[in-house]
Amino acid sequence: MNMNIYAKPGDKVMVTEESSRHGYDHNKAAVKERLSLNTVYIVEEMEVHNFSSSVKLQGIDWWFNTVNFEDA
Repeated sequence: MNMNIYAKPGDKVMVTEESSRHGYDHNKAAVKERLSLNTVYIVEEMEVHNFSSSVKLQGIDWWFNTVNFEDA
């Protein structure tokens, strides 16, 4: 199950083995290079668009595709 695309700052999300396989190759590569599986991350900011949504996590200077996360 994907994360809530209307998550608020402070909400918790994580990348699972399953969710790490979602999205385009560059989405999967960004997650693999910058994050750890089954680690809880804190939402800093969200951007919701018509066809995709992005999440910025506290302490990480990168925008990720929300399809790579589940609510924690």
